[in-house]
Amino acid sequence: MSTISERELLVSDLETLLLASKATRQSIVEVERRTRRMIRIVQNEGTIEDLLTLFMDPASRATEVTSVLHLFEAARLQTRRRIVRVAQSDGVSLTRLSKFWGISRQRVSRIAQDDAP
Repeated sequence: MSTISERELLVSDLETLLLASKATRQSIVEVERRTRRMIRIVQNEGTIEDLLTLFMDPASRATEVTSVLHLFEAARLQTRRRIVRVAQSDGVSLTRLSKFWGISRQRVSRIAQDDAP
C-alpha cells in the first residue's frame, strides 16, 4: 500500500503537470493566432517582407515554444515515474500501466528503473 507522503508527492507532480499543460496550451494558442494572421496576410497578397516586418522577434517565440514543450515533457515523465512508484506500492502491474498509457511494458519498466535510487 502506498504511503500518504507518496500520494502527496503524486498530487504535487500532477499539479506541476497541470501548470506545464497550461503553459504549453497558451504557447500553442499564440502560435495558432500568429499563423492565422500570417495566412490572412498572404491571402491578401502580402509579401514576405510584410511578414518579416509585422512579426517581431519570431526567434524568441520559437524558443519559448520549445522551452514549454521540454518543461511539459519533463513534468509528464516525472508524473509517470511517480505513478509507477505508487502503483507498484499498491500492487498494480507494469503491464496494467503499459495498457493504460498505450506504451510497451518495457518502456514502463525503463520509467520505473529511471526512478530507482
